[in-house]
Amino acid sequence: MCLYLPSCNRTGRNNFEQHAFASSLRTPTWESWHKRFGHISYSGLQCLHDLWLIDSFTVDEQSPKLDCIACVEAKQTVKPFGKDIIHNTTPGELTHIDLWGKYPITSIHGNQYYILMVDDSTRYVTLNFLKLKSQAPKHVQNYLTYLTTKNKRPCAIQVDCGSKFLNAQLENWCHENGIQIEATVPYSPSQNGVAEHIVTTEVFFFLLTHQTACDRVQILPDSFV
Repeated sequence: MCLYLPSCNRTGRNNFEQHAFASSLRTPTWESWHKRFGHISYSGLQCLHDLWLIDSFTVDEQSPKLDCIACVEAKQTVKPFGKDIIHNTTPGELTHIDLWGKYPITSIHGNQYYILMVDDSTRYVTLNFLKLKSQAPKHVQNYLTYLTTKNKRPCAIQVDCGSKFLNAQLENWCHENGIQIEATVPYSPSQNGVAEHIVTTEVFFFLLTHQTACDRVQILPDSFV
């Protein structure tokens, strides 16, 4: 590779002198080819290299085959949660809550979300439709207050770690009323499986597409079905 560098002489004019510099490209490492081939295994890369299956596949064979963080994280698994068939709570003591939305079509009443509240003891389901996600804390407060007026003693709610539930408004209100917020671990929806399972059932999708004028649906527990 040649570069032309200017130099000044006594007359003040620039004379361009030609200089040659040696340049070389660094041979790719095993780690570089691992990423270029979409995180293929090192044994697969070694096979491609040894059998000359790809043209211009040059690699620094002395480079280390480092563990790929992305590959390790992608291969991690978790054991499924056991099916809970024993409910030792009393009605109203523990409530599983989840919020779904934003669904693309606005209802005739302008709603695009719904909040689901499931009683842990009786599996009684309460569903409220919302216009905005920010209305969720207020609906939770109204539901827990309703339980109190029916001589129930709400002690805890099971929610995910989203800001719709873990916010100052709901946390302060629950603290003042002695109600514990049990939040799931991030990216672990199975810990709130009671509410998550009901959200995905076909009956609720049917209710969303055939929403009634009252905008409030209550479903009987499993024992009445």
